[in-house]
Amino acid sequence: MLTEQALQTPEREVSRNRPTGWKYVRTTVGTIFYLEDGPSDGLPLFLLHGFPDDPMGFDKVVDRIGDHGLRLIRPFLRGFGPTEINEPAARSGEAAALGQDLLDLADALGISVFKVVGHDWGSRAGHAAAILAPHRISGLLALASPFFVDPDLPFQLQLQQTQAFWYQLYFHTREGKLALERQTAELTEHIWRTWSPTWKFTAEELQAVLPSFNNASFAETVVSYYQHRWNVSIDSPAYKAQQAALRAVRAIDVPTIFVCGDADACTLAAVSRHVERFYKAGYERIELPGVGHFPHREQPTTVADLVLRFAS
Repeated sequence: MLTEQALQTPEREVSRNRPTGWKYVRTTVGTIFYLEDGPSDGLPLFLLHGFPDDPMGFDKVVDRIGDHGLRLIRPFLRGFGPTEINEPAARSGEAAALGQDLLDLADALGISVFKVVGHDWGSRAGHAAAILAPHRISGLLALASPFFVDPDLPFQLQLQQTQAFWYQLYFHTREGKLALERQTAELTEHIWRTWSPTWKFTAEELQAVLPSFNNASFAETVVSYYQHRWNVSIDSPAYKAQQAALRAVRAIDVPTIFVCGDADACTLAAVSRHVERFYKAGYERIELPGVGHFPHREQPTTVADLVLRFAS
């Protein structure tokens, strides 16, 4: 998705209109902003946030792993923060677009092979990139949201998971889109409390994430993402080939660790069991007791330790 010229002279600047420390690259479809910590010659590790969250959700993890020689890159996904998609044909929230954004960002930074830590949307973006370019992803650590689910789920569990996915269906409605546009704070608080019933987050933590949802394309991107999750949206012409590859895949050839909480009320822990058959290069599943949908926020020390083991 990058031009040859962009690959040779990637634009990596600190925006004059953004807080110090935010960098960005331009791709053929838009501008991706990101945070970067650690040495520029360290092992590259991308940390991808989910919904509703932003790169700062990994702050406490980065605080614990930042002095271990890793090059830590945390992009704002499309629709979040200052990241912008300017090409009309590429405005989509589908997994193929998220995965291609990651590959485009790595191209612009001159990184050929890297590891990925992804939460929620970031998990699916990491899986997508691993499917589209398995030779470039040396490892995937996925948090909370699986790409594959147990194909033999009992019907009762299927019903429970569908009930937990109420928000995905809600965002198909006019009211759901309006809530994303006008009641973001209330919606985010409700989602955090519902998905992670044991997490005692502070008002400051909630307020800190809200500016990242002021992106003009936030609601549109969220709606698009969940419409594609239910296969009721037309694929973007810019990602038709990539999306077809994701639909056709039957296995992933990248070593993967999947981490979930047994108190996750969004993606129920049981649905991610028994999926080893889909991971040809190795798979490890870790279930954290008493943790909800945001392991990196709820138990940052535990997740940081897992990241260091994963990166070693």
